Amino acid sequence: MSAVGILIGVGLLLLILPKFNLPEAWRQVTALSPQRLLLPLLISLVTIPVRPLRWQWMFSREHRPSFSLATRAFYISLLVNNLLPARGGDVLRCFLVGQDPSLRNASRVLGTLGVEKALDGIALLFVVTLSLVFLDLAPWLERLAALSGLVLCGGSLMLWSLQRRPDVFRRLVLTCCRFVRKPALGKKIELLFASFAEGLSAVGSVRKMAALVVLTAVLWGLEGALVWALAAAMGVPLSLAGGALVVAVLGLGMMVPAAPGFVGTYEFFATAILTALGATPDSALALTLLMHAWFLLVTTGVGAAALAGSGIGLSRAFAARATSSVREREAEEYCDRNLTGRPGVLASSRHRDLPASKATESPADRAHSTPATKR
Repeated sequence: MSAVGILIGVGLLLLILPKFNLPEAWRQVTALSPQRLLLPLLISLVTIPVRPLRWQWMFSREHRPSFSLATRAFYISLLVNNLLPARGGDVLRCFLVGQDPSLRNASRVLGTLGVEKALDGIALLFVVTLSLVFLDLAPWLERLAALSGLVLCGGSLMLWSLQRRPDVFRRLVLTCCRFVRKPALGKKIELLFASFAEGLSAVGSVRKMAALVVLTAVLWGLEGALVWALAAAMGVPLSLAGGALVVAVLGLGMMVPAAPGFVGTYEFFATAILTALGATPDSALALTLLMHAWFLLVTTGVGAAALAGSGIGLSRAFAARATSSVREREAEEYCDRNLTGRPGVLASSRHRDLPASKATESPADRAHSTPATKR
């Protein structure tokens, strides 16, 4: 997948660059006065806490991380996305929340990421569909909306079904594993599946979903305002509604595999929608370069600050995942001994699976504990 994303990014760059005057676009960017970037800077500062705040509220109350932890994990993941292909930062984010870097905890966090992507996709698709109703836009935008709609509808329906009827999918997994004569694998998948379904808890709460929809609208409204402010700084005529459409097309376009930092994919979709909205080719490319550089600088800068503030390095963050295998096996063995065999009875986390004494013990304490102290 990583090689595919890099190939797509390079191919899109080779496709669009011959159509534009790169030296002229670069001249427009370098001629920009720094004072004209004060408004975009203010909008970015307001936007920075909104994304992790929304993600924090996707967790259930008992597993919700603190705002500071959610912010660090969120922006460290964006930093890694700028450096690694195949959205490696999203994978890392699953292991950065909480003190337990196990697969079960990561599976729960992965469920919240599914809710996050679904909310973003539906909001962006709504903006594009609304624009197609009132504006006469290029046919390729209709095809993008149709394809994105199919993917989002299928994914959202799957997430809703997983949250509402987890027992059906649980039985299906166990049946398939028994069929291939791998019952032990079925139990392991069952534990991960129970945690993943917990991460979808926001889908089952009307009040929480309403709050998340409002935060999503605020978030993408700020992103559209940022594009509008950058266009105004460049002297490119673009309305606030046009800025919202630009970020919507970019967001949907990022669904395809991409190179690190979305290089190539970002330029392709941004220049396409800006020229469709009436910008000249050189101005469209200049604004695209400014927007992409702004995105990379903000996410990389905040991510680097979050990484420094966390007191860990990227190598240690990845090593935390490798050292979790022993604890994961202990939790699985305990749950295997206490399975009831009934759907929906599995505990939702390691700390609810293990007795209170074992949940707080260190591995060294458990190794030296006597049989009388064990459950």
